[in-house]
Amino acid sequence: MQVMAKLLYPFAPDFMTDWWTTVGTTIYYPTSVMDLDADSLAGVRAHEMVHVEQWRAHPVCMVFLYLFLPLPVLFSGRWFIERPAYLLDILTGRYSVDRAVETLWSNYLWPWPRFLMKCWFEDKTFRRMR
Repeated sequence: MQVMAKLLYPFAPDFMTDWWTTVGTTIYYPTSVMDLDADSLAGVRAHEMVHVEQWRAHPVCMVFLYLFLPLPVLFSGRWFIERPAYLLDILTGRYSVDRAVETLWSNYLWPWPRFLMKCWFEDKTFRRMR
């Protein structure tokens, strides 16, 4: 994670203090987290568990998306990694569709066109509501 923090520093100087990430079945959490079991972090833990399950189910695919298509612009592998976790955030009320799109757009360096992300989330949430 220290190596990732150094590589990401120009884009995300707060990586180690503010960001969560999952590699394999290990969830790395920010140095600012004092109580990992706090109720206020339940949504974040659930989000990261989606990634743990992705790694368990598709390790080769995850390595490819994580290492070889990690960054932008507009059609990156991060979109495929993050969308199920953000869909959970939307379905549980932790994020709105617009907030999920904005978070992905700004924190993951434009992983997919905004309007396509919004359409995907709206389609998935609409289908679940029927």
